[in-house]
Amino acid sequence: MAAPEKTFRKGSVSASVFANEFTGKDGKQFTTYKVVPQKVYMGKDGKLANTDSFGVNEIPRIIIALTNAYDYLISQKEEE
Repeated sequence: MAAPEKTFRKGSVSASVFANEFTGKDGKQFTTYKVVPQKVYMGKDGKLANTDSFGVNEIPRIIIALTNAYDYLISQKEEE
């Protein structure tokens, strides 16, 4: 997977913005975006791991990270 364009962190949770370039049937290039939420935690083996599952106390933090990602995408669209 390519590196994210931008990542918004709030503690152990983050929302990463990925840009995907495509060429349409008409030959025009366009970009679509996706946001991937995740949490980093220490696994039982002592290594860092990722999940897309959040505990009740992490929900406010992921909401903030996702809101920041949304605001970023809206501001990018306004610049076009």
